[in-house]
Amino acid sequence: MSGSGKRCFRESWLTQYTPYSPMLKGAFCIFCVLFPQPVQRGIQGAFITTPCTKYKDFNECARNHTSSAWHRGCQQDAEHFASTIRDPNKDIICQIDNSVKRTIEENTKKLYPIISTILFCGSNDLAIRGKDSTKGNVEQLYAYRIEGGDSILKNHFDTSAGNARYTSHRTQNDLINLSEQALREDIVKAANNAVGLSIIADETADILGTEQLSLGVRFVDTSSEKAMIRQEFLGFFSTLRRVKTWLRFTMSDERPSGLCMLSVHRDKVNCNKKDFMDKIVDMFGSDNRRLQFLFKE
Repeated sequence: MSGSGKRCFRESWLTQYTPYSPMLKGAFCIFCVLFPQPVQRGIQGAFITTPCTKYKDFNECARNHTSSAWHRGCQQDAEHFASTIRDPNKDIICQIDNSVKRTIEENTKKLYPIISTILFCGSNDLAIRGKDSTKGNVEQLYAYRIEGGDSILKNHFDTSAGNARYTSHRTQNDLINLSEQALREDIVKAANNAVGLSIIADETADILGTEQLSLGVRFVDTSSEKAMIRQEFLGFFSTLRRVKTWLRFTMSDERPSGLCMLSVHRDKVNCNKKDFMDKIVDMFGSDNRRLQFLFKE
């Protein structure tokens, strides 16, 4: 086991968490063997169900394994088990809740820079995508954030599975639509609490010649000491043609409407951006996602 051959298991690799099996002639991860996680997809291999015998690339294989979501979950369960053994009176339900809370907080921090980048583009009338989903202002801004020292976003991109990065055009559409919904809910709530209101509607055609209906609401806002008349945009907009021209590709109705909402209500978005992003995260996490963003029974 401690021989000088290049492809043998070296004694320096042996730790209390990475034991060697003389029978199977390979290394295992004790966390992943003793505290396995539910298998959602794929097949668990080296260090888990089979020994790691790639001694030539052992260090690289070990790094890839320890950075995986599977290993982190197993390690968390192992730490909770050890904590319970040391203090049997500690409530296991409380430990599980704290673990889930930490996971949700970490996942939320990963989603913040993605939402913030999309809100920045939408509120500043910047095209989001380029010729394909891997190019455009959003991807360039992600790279700029990482270059500027955003370690959370960098770690998220480096360690997350391809379908859990939340950077696809479908996720972009979801986040844009949720931003529009959050803005509209606030406006409708204020209008419903007003003394009186009127609906403003107009029909217009987009760049494809399809007739669209733009909606607005005008009401008296008495929430502050001084009453004021507010006129707010609710859906679609007279600049829909301009937005579609800037983006230079055909989109569904929901996406340009959401971008118009972000552009028109940029002051509302930037005024309490943290609270606004929290609301989007809650709405986004209400559906089943690869990463958990909300407590669920």
